[in-house]
Amino acid sequence: KLFEKSFIENLRIFIPTIEQVFITSDNGIEIRDKNFDRDVPLNQYGEGVNKLFRILILLTLHKGKTILIDEIDAGIHYSRFKRFWSSIINIAIKDNTQVIATTHNEECINYFQEVIEDLGPENAAQKNSRVVQMKQANDLRISCYEYESFKTAIEDSFELR
Repeated sequence: KLFEKSFIENLRIFIPTIEQVFITSDNGIEIRDKNFDRDVPLNQYGEGVNKLFRILILLTLHKGKTILIDEIDAGIHYSRFKRFWSSIINIAIKDNTQVIATTHNEECINYFQEVIEDLGPENAAQKNSRVVQMKQANDLRISCYEYESFKTAIEDSFELR
């Protein structure tokens, strides 16, 4: 029950009126939403809802392990980035799960940094967060920025994508 409650709370980022999640007899997933008279299949919601749902399932299934999420920002509206990152980071910290995510989206990186900043210096997120930048010139160049370095890079408008 506790898992279900926190899972639904996290889905409220995109579905504020969600009440419950069901697995149907044909193994489909449906959402009970206060805005509708009937349960709605998950695939009827936008790409952002489906992406968050998949990430929450991954975080649940791989507690204490490492997950890789390619193009984490795909389908997520920028206005939801902060709450999106907050949920993912807080679950990862709570469950000791390492999340490796890729993005080319500068706003996504900025909101990631903002959430880490909001958690404060005593939080493990600042100590353990990194931004890794790969650039192709004549050869591949990889730079790894710990929290303070990527925070400064963002503040100085240095492109990290």
